[in-house]
Amino acid sequence: MKTVLATLIFMMCICSTTWAQPFTLDKDLKPFLLELKPNENGKGKLVITNADLNSETLYYYVKGHTMFEFVDVYVFSNYNNASFTVELVDSNWKDVVYSENTATAEEGIVNFKFRDYGDFGIRIIPGDEAANITIAASTTEPSKTYLPSPFVKMKESEAAVTNTAGMASQPSGTTGESTPMWMYIALGVAGLLIALLAGVLLGRRKKSVSLLLLLLWGGFAMAQQHDGVIWHDKDTYEDWLDSERPSNSNIPNPIEMGKRWDKFEKDLSSNTDKAVGMYTIATSMYDKYQGLTDCLSNTPPPGAPSIPSFCETQQCKDCFVDARNLLQENRYTFEQLKTIYSCTSDFANTAIAFGNSFSTLPGGSGIGWSFQRIKIEKSLKTLKKSYDKKYNELLSSQFDILMMLNDCEAQHGIPDWYDRFGHLLHEYTSMAYKRPN
Repeated sequence: MKTVLATLIFMMCICSTTWAQPFTLDKDLKPFLLELKPNENGKGKLVITNADLNSETLYYYVKGHTMFEFVDVYVFSNYNNASFTVELVDSNWKDVVYSENTATAEEGIVNFKFRDYGDFGIRIIPGDEAANITIAASTTEPSKTYLPSPFVKMKESEAAVTNTAGMASQPSGTTGESTPMWMYIALGVAGLLIALLAGVLLGRRKKSVSLLLLLLWGGFAMAQQHDGVIWHDKDTYEDWLDSERPSNSNIPNPIEMGKRWDKFEKDLSSNTDKAVGMYTIATSMYDKYQGLTDCLSNTPPPGAPSIPSFCETQQCKDCFVDARNLLQENRYTFEQLKTIYSCTSDFANTAIAFGNSFSTLPGGSGIGWSFQRIKIEKSLKTLKKSYDKKYNELLSSQFDILMMLNDCEAQHGIPDWYDRFGHLLHEYTSMAYKRPN
């Protein structure tokens, strides 16, 4: 076990330096990290920075969010009506997902709303006029609300059925103990993929390696060095902005700044304070905050059964409460498992396709790439095994939870609830989250 854990930690280190961390060929030129941390004066997470936008494009990357948080990005000029373009990118700087100019944005504030798995980038392209700008990113509290309750009120005719089936048996698989190791394995494999790509033409073909990484990570290689300060409290930042007046604010427009700041402050408070725990509101939020990538879903798998229960809501006897909470957590862990596998597989397939194309270019190394591709495909096999192992763990854990509910139902005169009804949810889960292929 110690060896496995050490390997996983090593894989995570690879991931943090090769995937999440943007790549640059020039060590003196790096995109600026904006790490989301708890909002010091509100809910959710927040990060704010300030920059002078002159003639050079600015690059940032953001981390610290989860797939269950709603993300907002805000960029605006503090003192004038300068026109500039803001782009939101995903895995590399050529992958532009959203783009907007401050001239067409409401009140001059570019605001992107989305959800994401993994880091994302912000590129700010200057216009004709220099500006001092604010760059901010915020998240709501985590929202695990898009999976509706599977339970419906049991009819009297269903409750009257007597015991005919006997006690259910434990399904095959590992024990129900829940561990986070599958996350480390999946993320580690993602990091290994790029690490292997970087070693395609190692040694004799260092220039080709640099070209490969430059093509993969594009704009990161041209990012600026940013020595700015970051804040996790908008009030402290506003005080700094009022008192320290940055260098591009020689002719400040307090009226313009006040209008724009008031809108930013109102939108920020409104978005971070959303009552995302309420299902109806959260459903609306998921419609507004779409996933940056297709592998990030916000809808449950189709065909979910309705399970009759003595208690169809969370307001029932204490016996049901803990088991229902555990069941929901189990269901969302299945969602995480599916998302990590899907996103990592998509990334790997894209990397392999790129490598196949690169190896045919002049100066490429078909033989070297073929060898490395085998290693990547082997890493994907490890990912599949890790998925299957965690999948079985979660199924076994769900069975234990459903048996807890079976005991609760029995206390209220519903015999053999699992064998009559509960098994339908377990069977549905086993099919809905089974690894593709």
